[in-house]
Amino acid sequence: MLAPFTPPVRPRRRAAHVPPRRRVTPRGTADLRRVRFFVELARDLHFGRSAVRQHVSQPTLSQQIRRLEEELGVELFVRGGGRVTLSAAGAALLPHARELLAQADRFNALAAGQADADGGSHER
Repeated sequence: MLAPFTPPVRPRRRAAHVPPRRRVTPRGTADLRRVRFFVELARDLHFGRSAVRQHVSQPTLSQQIRRLEEELGVELFVRGGGRVTLSAAGAALLPHARELLAQADRFNALAAGQADADGGSHER
């Protein structure tokens, strides 16, 4: 007589406490949104006020700044004692970040002008 069929045991899924993998940006690159967060935080030197101005929560802003620092490999801000100040690297990069954002804004304005001139067509 044949033994009753038992289905194979499937391996268990990962434990719930294992965080999902996030997309890692190669070191030395920066997302424009994070650069914009950096410039705004450098202006306010206050996470709460800067977060309100950018329409994000304070923890989100803090995480995005940390990720930017990890991507660039430098500390942009010195945090301590409830105060936030620009680091030497942050002060050196700030003018370049502002220029980068200005160039991105000009690029977007030019692209919008071209779309209007072409009648919004996406044809090549």
